[in-house]
Amino acid sequence: MKFKTKLFITVFVFLQAYSFSQRNANTATYFTNIGIKAGYGLSAIVNKNMTNDNAIDYNSFSQSYNYGLTANISYIGLKPKNLIFAIQAEYLRNNFAINFNDIKTESGLNYSKTVNYIADNKILLLYLENVRLNMFVGVGFNTSYFISVTEINSIKNSDFFSQNEQYNLINFYHNYNSLLFDYGFNFHNFLIGLRFSIPVKNINKQERSPIYDGVYNNLNINSAYTQKYASNSNTYQYSLQLTVMYQIPFISIGRATSGKDGISIFKRVKKDYYWFQ
Repeated sequence: MKFKTKLFITVFVFLQAYSFSQRNANTATYFTNIGIKAGYGLSAIVNKNMTNDNAIDYNSFSQSYNYGLTANISYIGLKPKNLIFAIQAEYLRNNFAINFNDIKTESGLNYSKTVNYIADNKILLLYLENVRLNMFVGVGFNTSYFISVTEINSIKNSDFFSQNEQYNLINFYHNYNSLLFDYGFNFHNFLIGLRFSIPVKNINKQERSPIYDGVYNNLNINSAYTQKYASNSNTYQYSLQLTVMYQIPFISIGRATSGKDGISIFKRVKKDYYWFQ
């Protein structure tokens, strides 16, 4: 074998070994993203007492939407192949409502109303992303803090708590918790997904369901209320939303950003770097 051929093979093997050792020596990249997020879909407020009450007609489902900020920390490495793990925090302002189409009282005083809710959601999630499929799944925990509760009634009546300065409807509710499940796709840091929330705590304080408004529970107007709501049921809020999120790379540490060790700022991570795709 000629000298030039031997030299070429030796250099090639050396470079290959060096390249592999570079990547193998640094088996992980850690990176962060910051972003904005919005969601739109359906909210369902459920209370067994109201469902079983034939004197009221209401929609459990109504539109809901939210918007806010996100930040996450992600891990990418040689193994497991094609997978990225992330911890994400979100702060979202959430709006939802419950609509009563027809409320009949025994005294013949009938009306309709809408109760509007605004809550701040503090969320922590665990994400798993498959880079080859551009698909992600997530599970998390949400704590909601009521910011505002307002009521719009079709009639004027001084007995409504919403029209009495001594009452603030937000005091009929307390903070509540939910489990979150996410599923969707990541297109170059633009994420589209579905989010389903399941409550693990009720939203109303004792005996303060959305129908408890000062008129319907007034025994002089509706004496059957005491019997119908003797064993008060809790009120829960579910939701299903289409979500969109745009992420901006912030800080990364590892070779998947620049090909060498070190800290990079505002540089996009090459998600398939370790898998030679």
